[in-house]
Amino acid sequence: KYFTMNSYKDYMDPGFQPQIITIARLREILDAHNIHYTGREKKAGLIRIFNTQIRPLIPLREKETGLTLTSEIKPDSYSVRSSPRRWSITFRYGVVFVMLTILIGFLMNYDLGASFCDDADFSNVSVNYDGVPKATCIPCPSHVHCSKDNAISCDKGFILVSSSIQWLKPFTSRCILDLSLARKVKMYTELLKSIVAEETGKFECENGLRENLLFQNLLVPLRNKKLVIMDTDQDFEMFTRLALEYLKSDDDVEVTYEKE
Repeated sequence: KYFTMNSYKDYMDPGFQPQIITIARLREILDAHNIHYTGREKKAGLIRIFNTQIRPLIPLREKETGLTLTSEIKPDSYSVRSSPRRWSITFRYGVVFVMLTILIGFLMNYDLGASFCDDADFSNVSVNYDGVPKATCIPCPSHVHCSKDNAISCDKGFILVSSSIQWLKPFTSRCILDLSLARKVKMYTELLKSIVAEETGKFECENGLRENLLFQNLLVPLRNKKLVIMDTDQDFEMFTRLALEYLKSDDDVEVTYEKE
């Protein structure tokens, strides 16, 4: 009795049994997949090689077939759903655009024509007959000194910056920290701290006086430091005052104004 089989699909079917084919067919299958065998194996040995080398490929082929069928079916289902989804995305973007347009219009109506309040004034809002609130002035930003319609100056240690676009003013005017001044204050603070440490050591070793730790007396050796002799008296006073504020919050340092 002879069996006629497909040269490929016969052994790649999940229900295929290698026991029903001949040794020559088994060798032919192994050769087709470049699987090594010695040629001295009996049928049981060739079946063992088939089960370990060829049979694991069958699930992979089934998976590839399933993916192919899915890809063939998917375009039809996608084409049915694509229109509602596309309409939903378009509608969503349209709503966002309308809301942004309304918001920008409201802000321009609220802000244009408004200016900074003077330092003594408070922010106030007037309501027109159309029901749309309009600001007559807005509060002065932190560290900023305002007068009439403009931000005129900043607190000491800050720099005034503003937008170059005229219609955005005064809303972008603000005061930012002067980094060069901050570095200078830090230098003064470190110098004062080193002087305090030195005078404290002298006092504890009975080679110095407690009065030398008074702030007024600490300024004497501080003036002799090379790093600060180029500052004006006004700058020196400002930097030492700011440095003192930093030292007050330092747990390692105690500075007093008056004798105990």
